[in-house]
Amino acid sequence: MTETITFSPRTIRDGTGNLEGVILDYREYRALLRLLAHYADWNELPEHLQDAIDNVLADEADEGPENL
Repeated sequence: MTETITFSPRTIRDGTGNLEGVILDYREYRALLRLLAHYADWNELPEHLQDAIDNVLADEADEGPENL
């Protein structure tokens, strides 16, 4: 697996400076989900992440290997 995530930290913070979230573009989102699919224990992932990974993999299959 040669996938790397190279994005600048774009974060969402609340009024007191606590981290609330991270902003990803779709390319970064797909890369993150590919990493999870490769390294995480599928049965330990929450159902919403399993669904997200399934959807991204289906999108990539529809696009064909030239678009990965």
